Amino acid sequence: MQQLFKSLCMIFSLCALLSFAYASTITVNPLFASLTFKKRYQDIQVQNAESGKGDTAYVSISIYRVNHPGMPDQSFTKLDDNPYKIGLIVTPNKMVIPSGQMRIARVLYIGKPVDADVLYEVKFTPVSGNLVAIGQDKTNIAAGVELVIAYGVGILVRPVDLNPNVTAVRDGKKVTLSNTGNTTVSIGHCTPDKYFFVRLYPGNVKHVTLKTDSAQTCKQEILQNQVSKFEIK
Repeated sequence: MQQLFKSLCMIFSLCALLSFAYASTITVNPLFASLTFKKRYQDIQVQNAESGKGDTAYVSISIYRVNHPGMPDQSFTKLDDNPYKIGLIVTPNKMVIPSGQMRIARVLYIGKPVDADVLYEVKFTPVSGNLVAIGQDKTNIAAGVELVIAYGVGILVRPVDLNPNVTAVRDGKKVTLSNTGNTTVSIGHCTPDKYFFVRLYPGNVKHVTLKTDSAQTCKQEILQNQVSKFEIK
């Protein structure tokens, strides 16, 4: 019992000595946007959610290419800073936002027209301060807990001519959805299974399980203003 008490004291003492470094809280809107060769840019609002005399937010912005989106082997590749090589520009690439204020980042596509959707992620990361060493002398180990919440904004670069082609093969409650078209499609807001939702990028095949054996009438959405019916029989 005495040994347990000593161990607990050591843990609480260590926690008291740890220095917590944290970055300012930010919010980002929107978190998903579509660009085409005709609609080339999207403005992203970045808000410093700290109020009153809160901390100034220092935000770093980076671009990633999403490989095999929506698939089990999905991965991210951080892209070179050369915008002409990437085809995508984000300006500015760093922000200083006083507490309670908002700044705009513009995402601009300067590449060639694409034949099928290409997905990028623009990551907004608050930059935190330095961690403080435990103890007073230089021989002690520097340690701490760093709390950073970053936001990834999906940027979907789409072809000028959108040709969705989603098919559904059903076996009881199990459904296989395939997208052999050139653009991303969302299937959801179904009746009677209203909680069903799936996003299919080009080439995606997804297996879902419905709650009932009933036929489903769903909404197929390509863009916000392009919605049609999709039947799962």
